Amino acid sequence: MNLKQYEKMMGILSDNIFGQKFSMVYVNDFHASIKKEYKDLGITKVSYILGHISKKSFYEMANTSTGLEALGVNLLPKRESQYNYEKLNGFLASLKSNPDNKYLIVRFDDDPARKNIDIKKVIYIDKSGNVLDEKTVESYMTDSALKKKHHEYGRDAKLDLSVGYRPFKWDSIAELNVTGITIKDDKLKKYVSLVKE
Repeated sequence: MNLKQYEKMMGILSDNIFGQKFSMVYVNDFHASIKKEYKDLGITKVSYILGHISKKSFYEMANTSTGLEALGVNLLPKRESQYNYEKLNGFLASLKSNPDNKYLIVRFDDDPARKNIDIKKVIYIDKSGNVLDEKTVESYMTDSALKKKHHEYGRDAKLDLSVGYRPFKWDSIAELNVTGITIKDDKLKKYVSLVKE
């Protein structure tokens, strides 16, 4: 998506749509996660994601998670956010260090009883457009990227935090549908049909 589309979405979205569902197709350059010898394959990850716009901040969500409550922990921010929250408590945001870098921030809860984000489909393709199976792609990934994918963070994994947030780069979103409004990126639209049937 481009900056004009971001500004259009900023103007259209109501401030009263917390809890509304959205969907997006996200195109991720997988270059940094691939071992040096496989980088020339040009692997791209395409994801179809469903979710809803959360009113709570990440810290509010974490402080009400059952895991932290049971531990008697009150989570405080380690440092100030690197994002300017521009709309809907950060659903649309920009990078403080470079406000032209726009993001869509999804806050999520992985507790099955309260799950509010769902990855419907993920595919990996090479630069020739060939679809690669997940096990093959995993064999190309760096050790650290593979550990991150499988949430193997050693001691930290034992805390098993069920909440989090994920910033999605605005210019990597191929399609976004919020409250019946759909916008598509012309340069990325070829990826949409790969994950949406």
